[in-house]
Amino acid sequence: MNGDETPYWRIDALDARAGMAFACYRGAESTADVEVDPDLPAVFIGPPTYRPEYLTSRALGLAAARGSFQERLFSGGGEVGFNELAELIDYVRRSMVSGSSGDGGGAGSSQVPPPPPEAPAPEIDLEFPDVPPEGGAIQSIGGLFAKFAEASQQLTRTRDGGNPPVGATEFEWRLSLYAGEVGGRRFNVFEAGGIRVMQELLYRLGGWRNDGERYQWTEAASRFGYCCAELDLWRYWYGRNGWFPKLLNLIPAPIEFGQHPHPRVREMFNRGKTGHDQSAYQFLWALFLFEEDFYFTEWEYFNYYPWPATLGNSYQSDAPMQDMSYWPIPANLRKLANPNNPERASVKDLLAGLASRPTEFVSRGRGTLHSALEIGLFAVAHLTHRDPALPPLMMEDEPYKSQKQGMGRGRRGSRFRKAWRWLSEQLPSRVFEPMIEEMIASTATRDYRDERNEYATR
Repeated sequence: MNGDETPYWRIDALDARAGMAFACYRGAESTADVEVDPDLPAVFIGPPTYRPEYLTSRALGLAAARGSFQERLFSGGGEVGFNELAELIDYVRRSMVSGSSGDGGGAGSSQVPPPPPEAPAPEIDLEFPDVPPEGGAIQSIGGLFAKFAEASQQLTRTRDGGNPPVGATEFEWRLSLYAGEVGGRRFNVFEAGGIRVMQELLYRLGGWRNDGERYQWTEAASRFGYCCAELDLWRYWYGRNGWFPKLLNLIPAPIEFGQHPHPRVREMFNRGKTGHDQSAYQFLWALFLFEEDFYFTEWEYFNYYPWPATLGNSYQSDAPMQDMSYWPIPANLRKLANPNNPERASVKDLLAGLASRPTEFVSRGRGTLHSALEIGLFAVAHLTHRDPALPPLMMEDEPYKSQKQGMGRGRRGSRFRKAWRWLSEQLPSRVFEPMIEEMIASTATRDYRDERNEYATR
């Protein structure tokens, strides 16, 4: 055997995208080694539980490396070793989540509606007056992400004549917010994230080239509209003066609702385009909730009272994670979420990126990180808002409002805490040194169609 004889947990065979690995507690082996000991005890690691399955021999792992699995794991000229099996498991699990956005492929590989050809995404500025520039949930969570990245930079490996194990330490995602801050600030997290997704859907309205892509937009819009109704966002948005005329002007010019055969559609669209808040709100609410009926029927039943909050109380998605695969994300986040096919990057891809590679989001700047967190928490609220209630925090008002009473201050706080609890449990429990963090992030760019048998710098 060539290399360091010090035993650590090392990978014999790895499929990073699938989240599967065979590992063994042994010394380092170089790529030049011809004879290895197949009789050492080993473990298999894989989804969904990532609990190690103990094997009496390395033979299965060595055989997998001769097939479709990558042979061992190298970094910085030596074989990577982990001090603890839990560290290796966390590495394999995070690599799988990081690479979950897929190979890219053609239009059929994504549920996200396509953007208009050769049309740059417009940028509009929507003010969120209730969100303070400093403090609040997004800033606090962003601070935790920054601490995670800083902890990675502080982990260094010393090389004293050998190949030391990976630098790693446990990390706790604990918010330092008082219960009294649970109210409006945190609710605006969901509000801002939802508006960012709506902007992108409106930009893609009419970008379809065939009936299949048109269906993708209609399905994405409907799933989004009902999600916002579930979370009571439509009712809360009703008082946001100045927002909806700006959003209405994102609709591409070829989609001319001003010539719609129904007079109510023409009236709301034309008045909304000229700055009438209520008309713009009504038009967009109907666009996202009436699905195909928007073009033909239902309008005679439409009135000027924004009742989607009541509608949301009776609706519950049976596939919230699938809903997220339909929703597009802003241009500055697409390459982060899905490097192989950025134009079809979805909210689901973004959530996987946040959960697996926090340092990459921190490196793109505070604004990018905060917008990603807003969308991510909006999506998680869609996943968790009907979970059993959490125990109330001290000072929190009315924590157990019924589902049908909407989003009072206490209800908003409860929803945020359920969303944050879920997200914090998906975030990495350990932080690795920068080289390993980069290897995890690189899994997002791996393509099974690429025949090169390389994963990291050897």
